[in-house]
Amino acid sequence: MSGKDIRETSAFGAVVVAAVITWSFFPTPPSEPVIRFPVRIPDDQAFHPTIGLFDVSRDGLLMVYRRQSDGGGSELWARRWDSAYAPRIRDTNGASLSDDH
Repeated sequence: MSGKDIRETSAFGAVVVAAVITWSFFPTPPSEPVIRFPVRIPDDQAFHPTIGLFDVSRDGLLMVYRRQSDGGGSELWARRWDSAYAPRIRDTNGASLSDDH
């Protein structure tokens, strides 16, 4: 090996060592914790969660669910996680939830 090859190899090794040392000072951030909490829906607004009759908004702040209307059809209701109140979404008589978000 020539002197130039030795210097290039040494420089490359120094860069690798510096990168490893620098990387060791930045620990891997912890994964996001899983948060679980109950969702209480009034008895007159009951839905069946295992059949997929609800969805969560893209921003995660709102749950929309389908419930049986008094007339026998279905309608959509929306509930914010920070609220115990879930208003009916207007003009959703006969609506359903789809997989097309």
